[in-house]
Amino acid sequence: MNFLKRLFSRKNKAPENQNAMSSDPASLHDLVMNHAEPAQVLGSIRIPDHADVPVYPFFAHRDFEGNIPNNLVGGFHHKQGEEMPEVVVNLVAIQGEDLMIVDSVDMEENLFGALYDRAFKNLEELDEIEYKLLADYDNKLALASSHEFTSETILSQKHMLRLHKLLGSNDILVSVVRRGFLLACSKNESEKVKNTFVNYSMYVRKMPVETELLTTDIFGLRNGTVQGFIPVGIQKDQ
Repeated sequence: MNFLKRLFSRKNKAPENQNAMSSDPASLHDLVMNHAEPAQVLGSIRIPDHADVPVYPFFAHRDFEGNIPNNLVGGFHHKQGEEMPEVVVNLVAIQGEDLMIVDSVDMEENLFGALYDRAFKNLEELDEIEYKLLADYDNKLALASSHEFTSETILSQKHMLRLHKLLGSNDILVSVVRRGFLLACSKNESEKVKNTFVNYSMYVRKMPVETELLTTDIFGLRNGTVQGFIPVGIQKDQ
């Protein structure tokens, strides 16, 4: 049996913008626009149960059209007072130039568990994702490079410890407001810096790009693991 649903092609990925961001919000707009990778659900296929294909954890908002009803998924983030997670962790597989969502509805739980463990191991071993301090913000903010699994690196202690080291802090704040996006700063920064961090996260949320929205909430990490979150509300016209 096969368990994959096609999400989007990995062809023609936009090149990374190597220029430092200026304090003008338009520079962040250009950066995210250049890195945008829209997800398009284009049908479904199946692969053998024990096929040796690369699998990875994949964030999706609970309303994402590519989610499969009754799928086995992990829950990453629950909004306060809500029973269902706002952000779920699907599994996806890479086949050639395509990214495929794993259909686990009829999958044995032990097989799903093995795939889940393999996915997180593969995430740990990714070496294409870099974190860069933004010089125009006095190196107080760090932005991750564009990749299909940029947002998901918040799940990896190994990757997040790199971010802690870069920011010089055991306590950091991380935003994954959109899939393929990750912005961070030290929790010990001034209120001005932290407000800038939140404001730019919300700016990315409002941008007219097709990459999926995940959550406006900000996550607090210590020593590479998520300790909690800060709810960030939005006005109805946003």
